[in-house]
Amino acid sequence: MNTQRTTSRRLDKEISNAGAPFRGNQVFPLEEVATDDRAPVNPPSLTDGDIMVDFLQMAQDITTQAQAITTQAQSMTAQANWEVVSRANQHVGTMASHLRDFTSTNPPSFYGSKVEDDLQ
Repeated sequence: MNTQRTTSRRLDKEISNAGAPFRGNQVFPLEEVATDDRAPVNPPSLTDGDIMVDFLQMAQDITTQAQAITTQAQSMTAQANWEVVSRANQHVGTMASHLRDFTSTNPPSFYGSKVEDDLQ
């Protein structure tokens, strides 16, 4: 049966790898045979560790870029707000202007003089 052959292959493989320590998902280096400069190059496959390191680096880069954008936006907002001058108390200024308008248009009635009095 096929299971007996598979079992014997697995045992043979375990026996042959018994002296070597376990290294995870690693790719053995390719043999370099350079006969021609135009020969196709097969780069080594990526391991799980390489992929994990790349993902962590990419996540850090994205976080750094997001923080830089946030800092720049805050700086631009602060600079835009620096140019805006806010009034201390708008209600007080409005009341003062209303009082000034009222006294300039109706001075005799506001200051208590009578209409019959001669203003000269």
